[in-house]
Amino acid sequence: MRKTISFFDVLIRQLISDIKVNVVIVCTLTITFTFIFLVSTEFISRISEYGKLNEGLRTYEIRSFSENSISAFDTILKEFEKKNIEKITFINLTANKSEVPFFNIFFNSDEKIYLNPENMETEILLGRDFSEKEISSGDNVVILSENDYSLYYKNYNIGDNIKIADYDFELIGISNDNNEKISSVIPFNTLVKLSSDNKNTFHINEAFITLNERISKKEIRNLIKAAKENLNNVEYHINTSSSWMILSKIENVRGIIFATITIIVFCIFNIINLLKILHTRNKSIMKIYRNLGYEDKYIALTFASEVFILISISCTLGFYFYVFFDPIINEELFIR
Repeated sequence: MRKTISFFDVLIRQLISDIKVNVVIVCTLTITFTFIFLVSTEFISRISEYGKLNEGLRTYEIRSFSENSISAFDTILKEFEKKNIEKITFINLTANKSEVPFFNIFFNSDEKIYLNPENMETEILLGRDFSEKEISSGDNVVILSENDYSLYYKNYNIGDNIKIADYDFELIGISNDNNEKISSVIPFNTLVKLSSDNKNTFHINEAFITLNERISKKEIRNLIKAAKENLNNVEYHINTSSSWMILSKIENVRGIIFATITIIVFCIFNIINLLKILHTRNKSIMKIYRNLGYEDKYIALTFASEVFILISISCTLGFYFYVFFDPIINEELFIR
């Protein structure tokens, strides 16, 4: 008990004995921690932005102007699959004489499961998911989004046949609208089968395909050439004209990330130097306590406690200033 009291007595004396130096250290560390919090947030934001831009650089926009756009998309997709597709980011599937404005597509779950809407199974509110047979054979089945169901087919029940673009579809399920990427879903093989009657009721006007790796312009030309060999009287474009803009943004983000890392390293270096100053300052004082019989372990504990207190105060103040200044900086300088 006596040693504990002596320890706290020495610690308090240490903090008070050179209060001016401690205040300077706290102020310096507070500024340092404030900068670390600010640039760390920006660093995380830029890393996230870099990921999105990098994905954009690997994403290709396909526009089809043919009457049978379903067959055209099927052919183009097969060529893209040779380049290792990561996902289909977006598909604009519409239908003539359909109250539902647009649909999503569900592919064969064995071969192309990575192309399907994410978390499809967990988004079903009523009914069921597609069966393997329905997907592979191209049955006329549909899963409506909750919004489409309430707007256009609320008088129908699960299992009823509903009209979509002059075709009868069995309503097998209703999905949650929380996931905007899902919408109402039709199996892709169903679209391919229906397109064979040349009525061209369904149209894929636009699609965004993301590859695992960016491909060169030469590879794109070869891809277009290979696809055209299997297509007759089809006009389509694979748009990569914005790639240079995305690339320039990525280079800009890289520069900001490098600057952020530099600032963080400098701040950490500053903290280490301040700790060295604190340790050097305490050396001579602790010699006096050692001569008075103060044990080495308590000397080390006193120094560690002093450092912990100063850093804790500085870190708390730094976080407070970060919370205060971050929205102001973002608003005034449009950092994000």
